Amino acid sequence: MNTSHRNHRFYRFALTCAVITLATSCSSIGGGNSSSKAPPTIVTDANAARVLEGKHPTSLQWISWDFFGVADVRKMGKTYWLSGNQTSRVNSDSLKIQGRISQIDAQGFTLDGTVTTKVYHINQGREVVRQGPLRFQLYGNRRFWRMTQMRNPYGPTDYVDIYFDLAAAHSSPNGDTL
Repeated sequence: MNTSHRNHRFYRFALTCAVITLATSCSSIGGGNSSSKAPPTIVTDANAARVLEGKHPTSLQWISWDFFGVADVRKMGKTYWLSGNQTSRVNSDSLKIQGRISQIDAQGFTLDGTVTTKVYHINQGREVVRQGPLRFQLYGNRRFWRMTQMRNPYGPTDYVDIYFDLAAAHSSPNGDTL
C-alpha cells in the first residue's frame, strides 16, 4: 500500500471519528436528553424564571461558604436544565447537581435530577445521591434557593444553596436553620 493511499485512509478514519464524537457530544446536552424530547418546564412566574436562568454561586456548607461552586441554569427549547458543582480546595469533598427543572414558581423551583454530595466525615467519605424531585425554596427576603430535603440519609443536615449572585452568597447567614 502506498503512502498516499494510507494517508487518505487515515484522514477518512479521522474525519469519521470527529463526526461521531461531535454527534455524541451534541446529543448529551441537557443531561443526556434532547430538549425537544423533554417535557417543558412549567413556569408560573416569568420573573422567577428570568432570575433563575444563568450562572449562580452554589455551596454545600461542609465544603465552604467562602469558595463557591457554580450552578448553571439554561433554557433549551421550553425546558430549563440545571448543572452545577462545588469542589473542596482542601480534600476530595464535592457537590454535584444535575437535571431538568420541572417547575419554576415565585417561591422556588423543582429539580427532576440528582444532587450528589461527597463529604469525608459522612457515609465514610462515599457519595450520597439524592434523586428528584428535589425542591429548592426561597425563604423570606433571602437571595438564595435552599434544597428543602436537607436531611442527609446518613444523619446530618446538608445545606445545598444556590445564590442569586455573588453578593447574595457573601451576605447569606451561615448555618442558620430555616
